[in-house]
Amino acid sequence: METFPADLVLPSGMTHYELPTGDNPLVFWGEFLYEVDTDDGNRNRWAHLQLYKIIDTDPSHDLSLKEDDENRDMYGREMYLLYTIGHTLVYHDKDSSCRGGVRMRVSEFARKTADFPRSEDDPDLEPCEKCSPPDYRQASPGDFFRLEITWYSYTPCQSAAKLIQSLYREPRCAVCRHKPHSKCWTCGCTTYKEAPRTLSVPGRELLEGVRDTEPEIAAAMGTKRRL
Repeated sequence: METFPADLVLPSGMTHYELPTGDNPLVFWGEFLYEVDTDDGNRNRWAHLQLYKIIDTDPSHDLSLKEDDENRDMYGREMYLLYTIGHTLVYHDKDSSCRGGVRMRVSEFARKTADFPRSEDDPDLEPCEKCSPPDYRQASPGDFFRLEITWYSYTPCQSAAKLIQSLYREPRCAVCRHKPHSKCWTCGCTTYKEAPRTLSVPGRELLEGVRDTEPEIAAAMGTKRRL
């Protein structure tokens, strides 16, 4: 375990964490605050959100950074970390045009490695509704499919305002409600105008879970938005 910087004071309640990212582990000193898991037992894709209060231990985050750099003078200061795990039980046909999925043999589906860090214990994967792959349970061990795997993301938030912004839904077109586009691949819409962004349901639940114990978050949630 890495040692805490000698020139800083570790805030009460903070300990050392090491979390997976699908690549190099994420290490930090912090305190777990709250979590929201959207798994209701009926989803083939779901998200697990975790919120931590952490301390910035990067000595390069000092006053030498440009004034518009969000990390300027953050060294030794407390901030938030939003950590998200995306779970999935979906697989695709090996020749599908669907996005996502890692090509692998049926015999590799159950393994858990650094390259394929699946955390699902349910062996009954579900076929993609769009490309309708064959039943992998009736395939040969050497047959290929494309398997969606567990993914991880994390967002350091230097302020409660940034945390809230990070929990907004992805941008959508106000005309067709699909993702940003010049020409929408779903419906053909060529008139893109971004719709007002709102908090995701699990995002709001996460914020509500900490607003009574985190005054900075409570204050940011009460800030008025001007049009």
